[in-house]
Amino acid sequence: LAVLKAIMGEDPAESLAEAARLRVEITDPQYESYGHWAEAWAALAAGRYPHARAAADAAVRATGYFRPLAWPVAGRAMVWAGDVAGAREVLAALDGATLRGAAIELDRATLDAGIAGLEGRSTEALQGFREAIVGFTNHGLAFDAALATIDLVSAVPKGERSNADVAELVEAAHETLERLGARPFLARLDDALAGSANTEPRRRADRATAPVVSEPA
Repeated sequence: LAVLKAIMGEDPAESLAEAARLRVEITDPQYESYGHWAEAWAALAAGRYPHARAAADAAVRATGYFRPLAWPVAGRAMVWAGDVAGAREVLAALDGATLRGAAIELDRATLDAGIAGLEGRSTEALQGFREAIVGFTNHGLAFDAALATIDLVSAVPKGERSNADVAELVEAAHETLERLGARPFLARLDDALAGSANTEPRRRADRATAPVVSEPA
């Protein structure tokens, strides 16, 4: 419920607090991971990108099999923040994990394309994004395709994404996000299209977030 509220632009604080209360006497760590995962989504929707990554990492520390759920959120947060080093850390973690499946492979490809865009390799980035977005769409993952489109317009400079097919992808993303009522992500898409989102690559030597964690023993 907290995740859905965050995606729709509602305040998830009450749901997060209630979940934390219910978890007090539960010893299964997966429920702690769900709480951190929800916090990561809430932070992503609110534009608090270092917090989103930190919460995603905490979800993985609590339960290792949250890697395919949490790390894509962390990677996206780093791309939207323009944090190349952070995005590379998340990608390295994904590459080093024994994760298989169409969705996680598309998540990995999307993050790789985001890094290429932030590093100025726009042609490579656009090709990677197109393939990933088509892949998400073909698997019926419309929301993931829309988020990957936000990645595209966040990572690739405005003057280098004027292709007609990019415009079609943006139109499809708008339709999906409007249909779902995902207001924060619609706003992020519009800001990135206008060039007003925080998309400039920068060094983050003083990042407050911890490195991506490996699966706990």
